[in-house]
Amino acid sequence: MMDKNDELISRFMKENKREIADNGFSQRVIRHLPNRIERLATLLNLVGIAACCIVFVWCNGFQLILQSVIRVFDAQNIKILIDQQSLQTWIIMLAVLSCIGIKRMYTEFSE
Repeated sequence: MMDKNDELISRFMKENKREIADNGFSQRVIRHLPNRIERLATLLNLVGIAACCIVFVWCNGFQLILQSVIRVFDAQNIKILIDQQSLQTWIIMLAVLSCIGIKRMYTEFSE
């Protein structure tokens, strides 16, 4: 139970309560605080990009892309084009689509 002095102090504080304008100070402080999640997401993006680049070079990606473009222009039928794709081509396509998906997820969650 509160005694008489506590009640007087409580009433005095409620009656004389004043809001102090911070003029955007709180927002400036929050803006300068480090954001761990953002740094972790950036690090994961860089690791993913590096892994994709390594797989791309390891699978002779430039040569496979060039061969695929040549096949597109030389193919008479889309079925022939699909049947002639190698496993490395499918791996590169999967890696590129994964990178696009990761980038979209990152932009979706960072907003």
